[in-house]
Amino acid sequence: MKLRILISCLLCIIGYAPAFSQQSPVPSSPGPDFASLTKSRLQAATAGTRDDWEKTVASIAVVIDQSGGRKDRDQFWQDEVRSCRDAHCEPESFNIKSQPGIAVVEYSLVVASPDTKTLIRSTDTYTLSDSSWKVISGFRTVVPNARKLRFSVDTRTLQLYVGKYSDKSGQIYEVSLDGDRLSVRLSGQTASTELIPQSTTKFCVIGDESVTEFTKSKHGEVTGIVIRTMTGEQNLTRVQ
Repeated sequence: MKLRILISCLLCIIGYAPAFSQQSPVPSSPGPDFASLTKSRLQAATAGTRDDWEKTVASIAVVIDQSGGRKDRDQFWQDEVRSCRDAHCEPESFNIKSQPGIAVVEYSLVVASPDTKTLIRSTDTYTLSDSSWKVISGFRTVVPNARKLRFSVDTRTLQLYVGKYSDKSGQIYEVSLDGDRLSVRLSGQTASTELIPQSTTKFCVIGDESVTEFTKSKHGEVTGIVIRTMTGEQNLTRVQ
């Protein structure tokens, strides 16, 4: 709902299209294949053919990133060229909602280079003008670690990390192992977060930029966890 409000406000500000109604979206008829439109735009960026790319992007298009930064059509073009021509991009998981004359296309964009993969949550708003559907606004959010490669760690090593850990306030964190997947949860809660191995001791979390590292004594016993973030460190002590 918040995303709808943001898109609606943006469209009203630039005076290009009507705001969304509160009713359920009604598919426009006939409607284009928005997934194919999106793929065609990305293919044009891959080929570096801007004329073809501009066929589905309005001249006043604005793209907003997760920090709130605004990019005009020229910057939008440059971003998609970097993602698709200099690396490799593949859109997936489309979710399309439309009303007559306007459509919101949500999808995931996987950007892959030889060493890394990045997942970008994307939302494009298309409007119909002069019998042509074009992107008028977009939102981009990078999901940290969503496509990060897994380091191979044997289950015997992972089993060493299973246990309970406490922070300074006494809050207990439980680490468990299901098959070859290590996860952590707050004691008393059912929801858990998978820890993605990056080495035999360091792990990351999908959607979070922190690094979780298990610490050991000089004798090789697991003694705790250090969670490193951009703002500092949190230390957990093993209690069981």
